Amino acid sequence: MGRGRIRSGLAETWGRKLTPREDFIWRTVLERFASDGRPPSVQEIVEKIRVPDDEARTLLADLRSYDLLGLDESATTITYAYPFANTPTEHRVQLYRQLVHAVCAIDALGIARMFGTNTRIESCRRACGGRIEVRTAQNGKALGHYRPAEAFVWYDFAYAQAAAASCCPAIAFFCSNEHLEQWLLAQSRKRVGSRLTLIEGLELSRSFRASPRDDEPALNCKPVKVGGCVKELRELSRVLRPDNPATRTPQLSNCGDLVLAP
Repeated sequence: MGRGRIRSGLAETWGRKLTPREDFIWRTVLERFASDGRPPSVQEIVEKIRVPDDEARTLLADLRSYDLLGLDESATTITYAYPFANTPTEHRVQLYRQLVHAVCAIDALGIARMFGTNTRIESCRRACGGRIEVRTAQNGKALGHYRPAEAFVWYDFAYAQAAAASCCPAIAFFCSNEHLEQWLLAQSRKRVGSRLTLIEGLELSRSFRASPRDDEPALNCKPVKVGGCVKELRELSRVLRPDNPATRTPQLSNCGDLVLAP
């Protein structure tokens, strides 16, 4: 797997400190997703931070290089900004009065904590196509009602350059080990990952997210996508943000069931 190389790449990508303008744009994008269900346009960003159009595009390109958001081929439209997707996905989240789409299952679980409010998640269960529903409690700090009771998350380790295009498409909800095994066997290439309970998935999602409204250094709020066993997140978080109390890693019961599909 070369997890050492993966950790090195992540440290290089997410270890960069954002400038005040980069941080402001990033927070503005997340706030607009939450309030309007969509990202701001380049023109709206220009008006918001009062910089020339070319500078706003450069700042967005910088955020894309940090894997905080994605842009279309013309670099004029934001396609996603973790945890939000600008196009429909299988992970739908009721946030305030908006229906938003999450990039992956872990992102869907993490939205509540990021904004300090409860959410309702509806998603498709991989393999069987059934529906999973999850409600958060305690302003995103805990799970509320969820069904089916057997639901869990497959956390995929296939990180490469951008999480949205590598591991995220495979990070999904399942309702049984049988369905997970069927899905793994049907994949065109070997998948390596971990089976997480919903509680573990929630802990993982919130460990690297602070509210975009928090008055903290920009790096504290970065969504983190990682490759490796869940236990390795403790080490990775120290590498990326050793002095950040908001990014303490979860005390998980185990690292899940490591699976290598044939």
